[in-house]
Amino acid sequence: MLVGGEAAGGAASRLGQAGRAAWLGRAAEGTTETVGYSSFRAFKAANGSAGEGMAWHHIVEQNPSNITKFGPEAIHTESNLIKLPNGAGSIHAKISGFYSSKMPGTSMHIRDYVKTLPFQEQYQFGLDALKRFGY
Repeated sequence: MLVGGEAAGGAASRLGQAGRAAWLGRAAEGTTETVGYSSFRAFKAANGSAGEGMAWHHIVEQNPSNITKFGPEAIHTESNLIKLPNGAGSIHAKISGFYSSKMPGTSMHIRDYVKTLPFQEQYQFGLDALKRFGY
């Protein structure tokens, strides 16, 4: 696990559109240094609340399958969590709805498909979802 660097929610949310694009590019290449935590609670204790009207969003989802496969320190990292606007019609709500939708022509939910992918592919899928819904 790499240690150091700025938190995703801190760095990316302060940089503006060009900075976010650059941060997302570095994150996709795996070059964003990060700190891993044993739980989401521990992450929030260190990094605080996402803020009013905001939510912490896991790029690679936190679910039992991912935590078992990759470990909590890989899921609850500063480069895997980002602050997003939250509430009805927000980017966070749109991404959650997308992951809950069914894959075209199947009865499988998108999130169930994504969790079968390796970590880096899930991460890229999550970055693509952020871009798709306006981040």
